[in-house]
Amino acid sequence: MFKLFGKPEKPQYNDRVLYRKKHSGYGTVIVRETFENDEWIHLLTVDGTRESAAYTAPDRHNDLVFPYTKEFEKIFFVRPELKSCLMLGGAGCSYPRYYISRHPECSMDVVEINPEMFFLAKKYFYLDELFREYELEETGRLSLIIDDAAGYLRSSGKVYDAVINDAYISNRIDMSLISPGNTSLVKSSLSENGVYLVNLISAVVGELSMPRHFVMNILSGFFENLTLYPVKPWLDPASNQNCVIIASDAAIPEHVTEPFGRP
Repeated sequence: MFKLFGKPEKPQYNDRVLYRKKHSGYGTVIVRETFENDEWIHLLTVDGTRESAAYTAPDRHNDLVFPYTKEFEKIFFVRPELKSCLMLGGAGCSYPRYYISRHPECSMDVVEINPEMFFLAKKYFYLDELFREYELEETGRLSLIIDDAAGYLRSSGKVYDAVINDAYISNRIDMSLISPGNTSLVKSSLSENGVYLVNLISAVVGELSMPRHFVMNILSGFFENLTLYPVKPWLDPASNQNCVIIASDAAIPEHVTEPFGRP
């Protein structure tokens, strides 16, 4: 039901669970249809942590719901001529859908350890529709790889203009990927002046800021330039939130640290 003027009203019934399964080693995975910010979305959670989302309106399937995923576009601020990207951690493939639909000259490989995620991305998050619309089977612009991220980095031998690390275990980043050994693998997988972007949940200051200090300290040993900024700078800097780290041997423009703003 909708008002004649103004924003749509939420229909008077509860959110609908579309999928629920407890996976050994991966946690409880739930996909639900829900109403947020005046729009219907499909939402993927793992052990209660929000992993991916997609708008259900047909003209919005490839738009980004979560503010932090919008920040992934900053790889183009550092490397405007970027053509290839590796994404570590796929889940519902929110950003890959946006990237493929907005950058027709670019390609992406997505590495995800849990094969169920690609099934869910195709069934509930319009990834199958993306493959049809952009003829991705024929063009090869988007490759879905089921593998451990570190294992893929060791064995692939491919080189990318950007690597995005969004590999999470529930609400915790896979810290093994931040080890010096695996950071070295990331660096060797990047082309000259390539960009490494890490999505990190951390406080900016205070007792909860240890993750960001730890990650920045390791990355500083491999990249000439680093920057970190919170996605929602209006929040308490001593509280946990999504922070974006961008690392590159190329110069990082100052305006990179300006978030795209409130959703």
